[in-house]
Amino acid sequence: MVYRNKKGRFASFRKHLYGYTIVIIVIAVLSTIGNKTIAVQQPKVDIESLVEKLSGEKLAAKIAEIKHDLVRRLSEDCEAKGSKEPEGLIIFDSNGEASVGPLQFQLKTVQHYVKLFEGRDITKKEAILIATDWEQSSQLAERIIFEETGGIFNWKNCENKLGLAPEIEIIRKLEK
Repeated sequence: MVYRNKKGRFASFRKHLYGYTIVIIVIAVLSTIGNKTIAVQQPKVDIESLVEKLSGEKLAAKIAEIKHDLVRRLSEDCEAKGSKEPEGLIIFDSNGEASVGPLQFQLKTVQHYVKLFEGRDITKKEAILIATDWEQSSQLAERIIFEETGGIFNWKNCENKLGLAPEIEIIRKLEK
């Protein structure tokens, strides 16, 4: 049997019948599933019991590992993303200042926080050496992020992109 569709073209009734049959079967299956409630239980995370299980040294070591990972993600997933040599990365920001290294520190920021945390003044050369050395820059970033209220906002664009602030708050609660 042949008939004309809306555009005036001829089509095989058999092809359309097959397609409609599939649609009807899918609707029937979905309506049957829709009448049944599928229970999927989400595991509940109880911070207090988690802290009890990971008491003492285990908890401190796990928190330190999580902090290191957060700083690593800040660098790899945002600040130095795509750079083959993140330690040598230099970008000039919209304020005209250079951001240096894998965590894109501005030299004034390094100087400020070294003074704040260690009580010593450093030169711009020393700030560059800290900013371009992964160990030193990641330790400084970790202190800024976890010891300073709002410290993550020194990396505001990346915080917005990665959504790190809630994660930082959970880590701080675990440390108490």
